[in-house]
Order: sequence, then C-alpha cells, then structure tokens
Amino acid sequence: MSISMLLDLAVEQYGDRIALGGLGSGISYPALDRLSKAGAADLRADESQSLAFVGVNGPTVPLLLFSAARAGVPFVPLNYRLSSGALCGLLGELDRPRVIADESFAAALTGLGGTVRVTTSTEWLANCEERAARAASEPPVATSPTAIVLFTSGTTAKPKGVLLRHENLISYILGTVELGGAASRECNLVSVPPYHVAGMGGALSNIYAGRRMVYLPDFEPRRWLDSVVRESVSHAMLVPTMLARIVEEYRNGPVPLPSLKSIAYGGAKIQARVLVEALRMLPDVDLRGGSGARVALGHGGHRVPPGPAEDPTGGVQHRAGRLAEGDDPDRARGRGDPRVPIDPEGPGPDPQRPPNSLEGLDRANGRPGDGPGVRRTAHRLPRG
Repeated sequence: MSISMLLDLAVEQYGDRIALGGLGSGISYPALDRLSKAGAADLRADESQSLAFVGVNGPTVPLLLFSAARAGVPFVPLNYRLSSGALCGLLGELDRPRVIADESFAAALTGLGGTVRVTTSTEWLANCEERAARAASEPPVATSPTAIVLFTSGTTAKPKGVLLRHENLISYILGTVELGGAASRECNLVSVPPYHVAGMGGALSNIYAGRRMVYLPDFEPRRWLDSVVRESVSHAMLVPTMLARIVEEYRNGPVPLPSLKSIAYGGAKIQARVLVEALRMLPDVDLRGGSGARVALGHGGHRVPPGPAEDPTGGVQHRAGRLAEGDDPDRARGRGDPRVPIDPEGPGPDPQRPPNSLEGLDRANGRPGDGPGVRRTAHRLPRG
C-alpha cells in the first residue's frame, strides 16, 4: 500500500485539471503522474533508500513526495533554517539518502563531502522531464511502510523523527476527504513550510480532493493577500501568528477577497481579539479552528459557530470567544466543556472510519487512539 495510490485515483478522476501552480502555467495531474514516475526511476537507478529535501515549499515538494512513494523509500523534508552542521547531522541518520536542495541551500550541505549525492531542485526537475517518457511504463516496487519522516524543531533538544506510515495516511485521507470533493475552480494557498505536518498533509488531501495548490514560499502578509487575489484562492491553512499578521495588514490596506471561502487555523491558541477582527473583516469566510490532523490536513477541526441573535455585535464576539478563550475546541468538546458545544454543522466523528485510521497526528505519543507506526522517538532508518 502506497500513498501514490491517491495520485493514481486523482489522475483517473480529474484528467487534465491543473494540480500545482497557476492555471496558465501549472502542472496538470497527468504531468505530475509522469514526472513522479520519472523521479522514482531515478531513485531506483542509484539505489537510494531515502529522499531528503532542503528548501522552501513549492511544486517540487509534491513531486518529490510521490516520487519517493513510487520508489518505495521515505520522503524526508528537512528544516532549511537549521545550521549546516545540524542539517548534515540529520542526513547522517538516514540510510543512503538522495538529497534535493534549492539552489540557495545547496551550499549549506558541503559538509557531506562526497558520501551523499546532492542535486539542486532545478536539476531534479529537468532530469524528471527528460526521463518522463521512458519511466511512465516502469512497474511499481515494494514499498517501505514509512511514507514520510518529519523531524521535530530541535529548539529544546535534539530533533527527533516522527515516522508517518503509508497505511495511516491513506486511511485518514480516504476517511475524511471526498474524491472529487473540490470544485474545478477551487484553489488552496500553501504558506507553511514543507517540514511542517500541514505541508505534507495538505499536499495529500488537496491532490486527492482535486483542489489546485499554489505556493507562497516565504510568508509575508501583503504577498499572501496579493496571492489570494491573483490566483483566485478559495482555501488556506494558517497558524494563529500568520492570521494575526494578515488581520493587521488587511486593516492597514483592505482588498476585496471574493474568491476566499475557507480558512483553517490551528497549531496554537489564538487571541480572541484576533479572531473577532478576522470575523468582522471577512464575514463571508468560513473560519475553522482546532489542532491535530484535521487542521494539519486542511480540514479545520471545528467550525466557528453562529452567535445568538440578540448579540449586538451580530454574534462576532460570541463566536470568537467560544473558540479563543479556552484550549483546543476539539479536546474541550470531547470533555464536555460547556464553552464549546458541538456545532451541528461542523465535522464530527465518522463511525465508518477504518479502525486503524490516523486519529490525530498530534496524538502520537502512546496515548489512546493512536494510529500504528506514528511515534515521537529518536530513530535511525533501518539499513539494508
């Protein structure tokens, strides 16, 4: 079982629809399929056992993710903000890694010497395009159970690896995302880095749903607003600090955002005043807050519920307070917290979800409900 199955199903469903980038110049689903098969052939040719990436988020990331999956090796996006020594140390933990790096970060990997092959993102893409015609018919290979390795930030201790299995990711996507669930004009703006769980989960869920993805490699609030307008963005996922900066920028220079339908935010608590102002500025945008896999995969954990009709602010203060004054609404609701009643229009538990589905990428530390194979421990990938 491989996450490449999600791309296979999407190619059959969406035809020539654009998957990545602008409508006029983006990569279509069939092109992504061909390029990922070419990338997998390249990995098999040099017998790589893992595929690491050092760079910003962009169309290269889903290509690398599915190339690794088709080659049967884990994909390992690394934090490009780490020092050269730290990056080389993490790469030293991987078994026979192939390293792809954006041009601006390749120089930081000189400490690897000649023991690891480093290719720039531009060279990798050009090689895939050249090899695509020959690689399209190559048969699949046996898959490693690990699809993705994400390292913790390392701010308080040495970075530790989180192993995400193919079966868990597939089970979660199939249980929460509808194939063909996105309209053909929908577009998701990706502004989180590739080493963040939302970067990986969002790639899988949007590819499967049929929602085009565009990228903002380095987040800046004015560029985010400009991208929403230019690309007719309908969906986005933000962490609270990003949402706060966008609210401030919008206050100083508002722009019409008619295409924007939904913002999922999570990963930390949000200040009530930020949410109040966001609701007032964007009254037609569906704000969904929470934490865990649903937000990380772009679904939003809990819809901001409507307030009472007698609220003189039109429900804005009430709606914001019910989510911002406590901790995560999903967990509060699970405890029966009266501040966060169940929203009948929001997502709830799916009784049909397979029993081994990934219940939460943030609940991977031995607590009840964990999916198998997801853990927060130091690791070394098996050799041989």
